[in-house]
Amino acid sequence: MERFTRPSCLAMLNTNVLRDDWLEEKMIPPRLNDTPERTIINFYSGLQALNGTDRSKFIAFSYGFLAPSLQRKVSMEEVEDRLNGISGIHLIKIIRLAKDRNQLFATRFFIELEILEESSNEKRGTRFSYLYGFMDVIQEQNVYRISQYEFEGEKFQPRYDYEWNYNGESYVDIHYGCHCNLVENRYPTRKDGYVKNIFVKGIDQKDYLFRFVELTNGVDFEIQSFQKDAAGQWIPTKIQLSPPSSKENDNKEEELNK
Repeated sequence: MERFTRPSCLAMLNTNVLRDDWLEEKMIPPRLNDTPERTIINFYSGLQALNGTDRSKFIAFSYGFLAPSLQRKVSMEEVEDRLNGISGIHLIKIIRLAKDRNQLFATRFFIELEILEESSNEKRGTRFSYLYGFMDVIQEQNVYRISQYEFEGEKFQPRYDYEWNYNGESYVDIHYGCHCNLVENRYPTRKDGYVKNIFVKGIDQKDYLFRFVELTNGVDFEIQSFQKDAAGQWIPTKIQLSPPSSKENDNKEEELNK
């Protein structure tokens, strides 16, 4: 159970050093955001340590990585207010998602953050919390900026004794198998670090891939699904199927519980 309760042991990705003249002038050299990945890493490099005297400078510098469309929705004052009490943000996971046919401009990433919060009560010390979610990056001329983000907080005391959706294999069996009536056969899982690739043969005889990432709290979170096309390429897809009848669903769940 230790892996469900301890802080992440993954290395921080946002460790780039920002020069004083960049901070003073709020100037972002093009090499800091000339790719979508570098944009995210350098955005969080400015928020890596927020407990010093230059806190406001770092926040203002990172604010420049946001696209104008996002800046119109979230002011720098709002960003500073949201970061109140936070002494550091560590980027510990970043995964670029494959573009689907409807995603014309933005590049989407899954990211996970480790947050350090300082308590006003000295006896409580520093608190760790973890957020996960998605971030969109768009190209503006020769640089990239963050256009959207959405995060959720991780829970560290779920009831694993009766919940099935914390495990990727169980999620595929129950949700896509029982609820969506899609799965005919699930093949052995392939793991690549904290990423799980779960392959299945569908009842429609098509091949599917469900990609999960293991969060710090041990939960497998689905980040994308794919279907293999006639050329053998994995194409991102959103699966929308009608659920089977309640009787058929009950029979399948009984089989899985045997």
